[in-house]
Amino acid sequence: MADDERRKTARIRISQLAQSTREDRRTGLRSEAMGTTADLSKGGLRFDVPQGCNVQSGSEVTISFVVGGKIVDAKGDVVHFTSKDEGMASMGIRFKDLSDADRKFIERYCQMRESLE
Repeated sequence: MADDERRKTARIRISQLAQSTREDRRTGLRSEAMGTTADLSKGGLRFDVPQGCNVQSGSEVTISFVVGGKIVDAKGDVVHFTSKDEGMASMGIRFKDLSDADRKFIERYCQMRESLE
C-alpha cells in the first residue's frame, strides 16, 4: 500500500528548522535533536535529524517547529525512525497533543500550499 493511501490527510513538503525533546521516563534524562521538517499535515510531520539522536519508534516527543511564520509546539508519538544516507535519519511523528488553534492553522496552511502546487 502506498504512503498516500495509508494517510488520512494530505502532506505538503516543507523545510523548516525544528527541535524535538524526549524525556526518558525511567531516568528523567532529556535528549534533544535539531533537524529540519520534511513534510507536514494536520495529523503529523516527518522530521530529518542526525542518526545519533536518542529516539526510537514508540517514543513520545515534544516538537517545536515553524510553519507559516508561526512557532508550533506539540507532543507526538514517533511512529517510525528510519536511517537515511549521509548520517541522517527520518522521524515520523503523529501529533497527539496539539491545540485546536494550531491544528486549524496547520490545516489551512496545508490547504493553501496544496492549492499552489
